[in-house]
Amino acid sequence: MFKNIRKILILLCIFLNSLILSANSLKDLSYREGNLVLTFEKEVSKINEDYDSKTPSLSIDFLNTNQINKSVVRQLNVNDKYISDITNDHYNNTTTTVIYLQFGTKYKLQKKGKEVIISFIEAKVLPKRNFTIVIDAGHGGHDSGAIGNGYREKDLALAVAKQLYSNLKRDYNVIMTRKDDTFIPLNERAAIGNRANANLFISIHLNASVNKEAHGSEVYYFEKNPSIYARERATAENNFDIAGTRAIESSNFLINDILYGMIQRESSSFANTILKNIVSTMSIQRRKVLGANFAVLRGSKSPSVLVELGFITNENDVRLYTSEEGQRNAANAIANAVRKHYWGILWKNIFWLYV
Repeated sequence: MFKNIRKILILLCIFLNSLILSANSLKDLSYREGNLVLTFEKEVSKINEDYDSKTPSLSIDFLNTNQINKSVVRQLNVNDKYISDITNDHYNNTTTTVIYLQFGTKYKLQKKGKEVIISFIEAKVLPKRNFTIVIDAGHGGHDSGAIGNGYREKDLALAVAKQLYSNLKRDYNVIMTRKDDTFIPLNERAAIGNRANANLFISIHLNASVNKEAHGSEVYYFEKNPSIYARERATAENNFDIAGTRAIESSNFLINDILYGMIQRESSSFANTILKNIVSTMSIQRRKVLGANFAVLRGSKSPSVLVELGFITNENDVRLYTSEEGQRNAANAIANAVRKHYWGILWKNIFWLYV
């Protein structure tokens, strides 16, 4: 009997020892400038890859792994020119890493000892300069815009606009209405885009309120018959440049109803994509996408949006945009919305071409 017990104990020890020896866990994850490095306790024996071009995303299963170390983040928000997010999960002896790619991004996976390295190749979204995008940093010069918590709207808007310019100029013809602390009338801002036959017009602003608790981001497109709230917001913004607003109102610029409807639909769709990206990237309250009669939007012949990044009068909101990192993250969110917008149009055209 004792011999049998001894045999069972020996077999149990061998079994437990084999489990310990075979145990493998994800102990570290690092991402830097297009390179993702996953480090395990020991070399991974089997890897399954699944690329989804529609999402687009890359799902990687690391088989025969027993856990993810507590120090490894389960979700990492990146939002750069290669990827948007990384998630990690473990189930049934498999660690799964899902990487959500920017449109057009390619990758190369290689194993190097205990490390699995995924290198991303920059998205060649569209041939450069196929589209012209105008970036409008709100206010400037003697017009400071809203002021709150020691910051001026004109300064923060310009900082984000510059980051957006740097991001988009790789793939598009990008024009800034102002590159420094200069005042540009509202009618001239719209005219800059019209003269360049712009495909998109993006105006960057920050909101303000007497209620310091008011917070969140919202995006506007041009609407002839806006809501009461949207009308009040447009009036407040237009009053910063009454002369420019009047110049647009007296210009007799009027697009026909068919073109107006087409531009409005595209602007509204683009506005929704921008707001979704900003809320996700900046972890800020989502307010609304609204139509409003902003003078700078009314004067534009192209699909146009006015982005209110957050409330400069709210301490938590404005803190998101005062650092270079925060400004770059906000710009990346908008830039990714631009790329997604044009990829959507491209695929729609391809679909109708073959229907």
